[in-house]
Amino acid sequence: MKKKNLSPKEYLGTMPTGKLLLNFAIPGIMGGLVGAMASVVDQIFIGQKIGILGNAAANIVFPVFSLSIGLSLLLGIGASVNFNILQGKKKEDDAANIMGNGLSSLFVVGITLGLLVILFCKPMLYFFGVTENVYHYASVYARIIGFGLPFSLFTIGSTILIKADSSPKIAMLLSIGSAIINIILDYLFIFVFDFGIAGAAWATVISYVCSSIYGIYYFIYKFQSMPLVLHNLILKMKYIKKILLFGSSPFISHAALFAVTIILNNSLAYHGARSVYGPDVPLAVSGVVSKCNYFFMSFAIGIAQGCQPIAGFNFGAQNYNRVIRLFKQALISILSLGVVAFLIFQIFPHHMVSIFGGGDENYYDFAIKFVRKYSFFVVFVGLGPLVTNFYLAIGKPVYSIILNLIKRVIIFIPVLLIFTKLWGIEGLLWSGFASDGLSFIIMSFFLYYIYYVLRKKEISKTGIKEYPDYE
Repeated sequence: MKKKNLSPKEYLGTMPTGKLLLNFAIPGIMGGLVGAMASVVDQIFIGQKIGILGNAAANIVFPVFSLSIGLSLLLGIGASVNFNILQGKKKEDDAANIMGNGLSSLFVVGITLGLLVILFCKPMLYFFGVTENVYHYASVYARIIGFGLPFSLFTIGSTILIKADSSPKIAMLLSIGSAIINIILDYLFIFVFDFGIAGAAWATVISYVCSSIYGIYYFIYKFQSMPLVLHNLILKMKYIKKILLFGSSPFISHAALFAVTIILNNSLAYHGARSVYGPDVPLAVSGVVSKCNYFFMSFAIGIAQGCQPIAGFNFGAQNYNRVIRLFKQALISILSLGVVAFLIFQIFPHHMVSIFGGGDENYYDFAIKFVRKYSFFVVFVGLGPLVTNFYLAIGKPVYSIILNLIKRVIIFIPVLLIFTKLWGIEGLLWSGFASDGLSFIIMSFFLYYIYYVLRKKEISKTGIKEYPDYE
């Protein structure tokens, strides 16, 4: 735990990296898990009350969430990486302006995205692959979510910026508070007041509004790195450019996920309609499995984002040995969690899917195949957030962008299209297996290059070729 009388330099630059990783990762993991729980509970309630069509509708609207999260990370991570590096270099004025510009841009972009979703809802949903049976539920859900997007972007982005202010516990509480409000309102709106899928959407919107109010309060009264004043919030192109440069990698990752989800949903509906499963079952199953995978990714993303302020500050301060040590500790942690996730996905697929509502024999047959085949390489999937965050922290955002494009676009989309062309719905099941395996081979080279860069800089700085890997 951080002592109140320690400066960021004393805290991030001297405390053992293992302890720092726990201090920053655990709140991020807890916040992510509770957020995942809210998303999963939302899907469970929709499935239990509405059924397969409700689950399919939530999956159709998922690209909107993916894009909004990507934009939050674009601005939140872009601002936080710059903020921590500038702190390490003792450029306080620039750091304050970066933070202020990040906060302002979150609201501006959120309002723009929300308006686009509301105004172009119908063509958007058909572009996403909605079927006639699912359209009514998806349109109700999407239009309401559109009203909450400004608050969604600000909540997600502000939790990242609060962690950059060396307050990971507050960021965790903000995420947990939002999720708890969401879960409570989900139950009331769906089961007590019988608002259906609209109730699930309004519960999400209200939870983000409440979280945004506290986020604004934090930056006005609790921000501890330096005073934030009104002129820091005025958007300036030189700071926006820096934010976009360092935030582009996580944004491209989610933008690619946005594109992949649309292509996947259209493939699920098209090839599902030409199989015994029909178009709606594959859409529903894919949504359910993505929510289960969200739990595991909450651990990986929590660890990866927990590393970012530590690695960014120490890289800026030229403490390369500490960055190397942190990288190894995070790598071992994520791989260990990946093994646990693999065992759960392979042993308990039926139990996982059953939580989200029942279905016929075809539903469970497709679901079990989808979980076991499509998610076979889940052991290594968590390395993606770790690698991209470290490339950002060491000032190489372009490498992070390249990795995300290779993984999401250059490999997955061609594999999906080729496999489905050759083997239909069965090929779709194997496309995740093949693309994740190829992605891991390529990612291995990116992993090694991080270590190589840091090692080279440490040797150049100290002239020492051997150093301890412990503190």
